[in-house]
Amino acid sequence: MADIFISYARADRDKIERLASALEGEGYSVWWDRHIESGAEFSTDIERELGAAKAVIVCWSEEGAKSRWVKDEATIAHRAGKLKTISLDGTEPPIGYMQFHSHGMSSWSGGRDEPQFIELRDSIATHMAKLGEDVPIALAVTPTPTPQPIHASVKPWAEKLMAPIPLAAIAVLVVAIVASILLMGRGGETDDGAIVAEQTRSSPQAPRTTTAAPDNNIVAVLPFANRSADANDAFFADGVHDDLLTKLSKISALQVISRTSVMRFRETEQPIPEIANLLGAAVVMEGAVQRAGSRVRINVQLIDGATDQHLWAEIYDRELTAENIFDIQEEITRAIAQALETVLSGDDETELSIRPTESVAAYEAYLRGTALAGDIFTVTRSARENAVVAFDEAIALDPNFAAAYAKKSYQQLSIYWLLGGDSYREASAASLAKARALAPDDIETLIALGYYQYWGELDYDAADATFDKVLARAPNHSRTVAGKAFTQRRRGNFSKALEELMQASQLDPLDISNWIEIVDTAPLAGEWDIAEDALARAVELEPRNPSLAFFGYWYGIRLGDLERAEREANRPVDNADARVYSARLSIAAMLRDREKVEAALSGWPESQRSLVSFPEIYDLEKAQALIALGDVDEANAILANVKASVDARSEPYPAGWSANSIVYPVRLPALMGDLAEVERLVAAYEAEKPFDVWGNRNRNEAIAEAFAYAGDADQAMEYVDRACGVVDGWCYRSYRSWRAYEDMHDHPSWVAMKARYDVWVAENGSSE
Repeated sequence: MADIFISYARADRDKIERLASALEGEGYSVWWDRHIESGAEFSTDIERELGAAKAVIVCWSEEGAKSRWVKDEATIAHRAGKLKTISLDGTEPPIGYMQFHSHGMSSWSGGRDEPQFIELRDSIATHMAKLGEDVPIALAVTPTPTPQPIHASVKPWAEKLMAPIPLAAIAVLVVAIVASILLMGRGGETDDGAIVAEQTRSSPQAPRTTTAAPDNNIVAVLPFANRSADANDAFFADGVHDDLLTKLSKISALQVISRTSVMRFRETEQPIPEIANLLGAAVVMEGAVQRAGSRVRINVQLIDGATDQHLWAEIYDRELTAENIFDIQEEITRAIAQALETVLSGDDETELSIRPTESVAAYEAYLRGTALAGDIFTVTRSARENAVVAFDEAIALDPNFAAAYAKKSYQQLSIYWLLGGDSYREASAASLAKARALAPDDIETLIALGYYQYWGELDYDAADATFDKVLARAPNHSRTVAGKAFTQRRRGNFSKALEELMQASQLDPLDISNWIEIVDTAPLAGEWDIAEDALARAVELEPRNPSLAFFGYWYGIRLGDLERAEREANRPVDNADARVYSARLSIAAMLRDREKVEAALSGWPESQRSLVSFPEIYDLEKAQALIALGDVDEANAILANVKASVDARSEPYPAGWSANSIVYPVRLPALMGDLAEVERLVAAYEAEKPFDVWGNRNRNEAIAEAFAYAGDADQAMEYVDRACGVVDGWCYRSYRSWRAYEDMHDHPSWVAMKARYDVWVAENGSSE
């Protein structure tokens, strides 16, 4: 139980957070309910803590004076002889409480050396002395204690128990994190925006124990709040948070929840235990960053994931220099590692010693680029390009900033991979060359190299080997784990790819892209139950994400369940793109339902009827749907217009046969019945096709359909067999309803495929 109970109104949460942190800095344990809504749900906890506390601080304010809960808690505290009251904003105590002295705190800015806080601190110390309690000697400068193991909370499924340990040990943990990267401020700011300097020190805390025991070393660092006067400094808080996550992820013994998952909890009011449960974390850290002039302040606190108990909190106030920033990062990381009973390896020590730049301005530009970059699958092209500009600024300020070159290379390459453009690949190669010249063994350089080998060179073996080097030093780096999964998948190692994706989903459990990739991969590994569970998890996370409609549709097609495919394609989603509208039209055509086809066409908005990689996507899809309905003449007229438009371009198919192409070159001539052109294009493809088991399966599928539409059943079935060769016997059920193959069901290869499917059903207990 805590020494001090704080009663307050929800509107005053930020001030109470600052007060609790200051009191904990004096050595007291503090209980305050950060998430109270109505009081009723938490009455049991409140009554227990209120009764056990040695002192109760009631915080009057404009809102607090109106709260019946605050008044009730004041009455209970008075009757127990442990009431202390303060006024947060100059508000007088309400009637019935005016006889009690109230400490004025309206001008307190957060410092423990300010007169308003000293008066309250001394009053509490006097009260504790009367009770015979030990009083922390807060003003005595004591050596920073060595962090002791943190006995964090156990997840519901955990079975391992550990002995209780002193909670004071946790102090350094967050100290570490506090120092993490920059600083935060609940603290004081003068009229001119300068942060009031505060000496940072650790004070002894009365030993406390907990019976909770960790079953993991998983830490979740929630997004840091921006407490700076300038809202434009939000990038700085985000960048500091992201850089801390990156630093921690490179420590082999720690498991850190990745950025995509924790960013969901920006400014959340969700209780910490719920967050910890969702993320599978033993401990949760939250904090804020404040920057003013040449100073930065970081306020960080570590919270038990099961009990919501504040294990440790501190405010760090430093001059903003590059040396200070990286020293702080190292201190934090060491403290966290020690507190979680992890041993730093030689590579960890090397990583901690790295000082990527001596320029604060360059580091700020780097943080801005990092904040803009975000996740590859969700960030817009303009954001990626702006990130490149920020990294260029960092490089201009410090031409030896290897990490800036590496991240610039990655962003340039991501544009090439997702959107095309050889110029971006060439620029990425140049940036990577600079990073390798400056710091060839740095983890950021190796990550950029691995992705260049993957996306830029399609050398999956080389990329896989590079990713292994990264993971040997940073086994929980989620972006690298995912990269390894993708290279395994490209090489046809579907079970291994699925294993890596499952690991990535543990490191980033709330990132829907991991679960979507599992849905797409698991069937090829023969793990249909895993695919089903992953789709359900993705729906739970983001029920209106457009990827659910597209990949859910394809999952239904693989099942051979057209009703399921239709249901998935037409699920309500936000920001549906051309892929989703294409899926809705395709399933309507597959069902030969004219009314549904017309509805899909009319529901396809003008804004999504053109793609950079193929501007005529809507017309092409419409023509194919009309062919399915038997309206061949109308379809041919549309196709003639599409062909004229394509032929007029200097580059008819900008995406060509690339991995992310939506329309392969063979599709248009196939729908027009031009077998000779299909054969010419396929021959050119075969002469230069990459080694890519995953991507070639999709290309073989497209070629098979093209030959079928062009009237060559033998070549169509040859490519169907190639597509089916990388999966087991379920292939038949995926193709049996396709319009292109409906006249080929008597073909010997089709009959053989059906026979293999029957065997597969018998062996796997599947049913129609």
